[in-house]
Amino acid sequence: MISQQLPDGSAATGEMSYPAEFTSAGASMNSFYEHHKDSIRFHYRCFDRILLNGLIQPFQQPERVIGFFDTYRQLYPVSRGALHGVADRFQQWLRQWSEKRNIPVLEAPKGRRDEFIEPYFKGAKPDEVVAVLKAREPARIMIAIGDRTVNRWHLQFAERWVVQFNFYVNDERWGRTFVRMCRRPKRERNPRYRRNNGILGSRS
Repeated sequence: MISQQLPDGSAATGEMSYPAEFTSAGASMNSFYEHHKDSIRFHYRCFDRILLNGLIQPFQQPERVIGFFDTYRQLYPVSRGALHGVADRFQQWLRQWSEKRNIPVLEAPKGRRDEFIEPYFKGAKPDEVVAVLKAREPARIMIAIGDRTVNRWHLQFAERWVVQFNFYVNDERWGRTFVRMCRRPKRERNPRYRRNNGILGSRS
């Protein structure tokens, strides 16, 4: 049974139950509730969707990104070309990785992605990546601004339309999931949790 306070102050109640594929995951659900119970204003038995943001915390600060390149790549300053190089190498890795495993890399459809990707999950083994969808989407990424002539740059975050890659996985425990990856360092906002149409989303 769910009880939730609505914006006008009234209360709403309803019944929820676990989907069959989540009945064995009760321990995980209870652990999530125990950890976040002070932020949850209603009782629940299952999620509609879970969307998690994963990130490398030091890369959320431009000065620490500069330190990383200086220490581990012997590269200073971090120019626009250096960031483009990171993006290009990611695409090269993805091409080699997907071709070796015969995993299709597809343009995202204009319609519903869950319906488009459905056939690729048929017969999928546990923990198998069935396809990768790429799409231009808005994201807050790190960019380099400066002067190429004097090779002077500084890093900052900005909203841009960039190509992001969605790896669809038949996870052994959670079922159908996807992991979204960006070629450039991103700055993530507050994480959100939701589940919908049988696809569990994990954003990174």
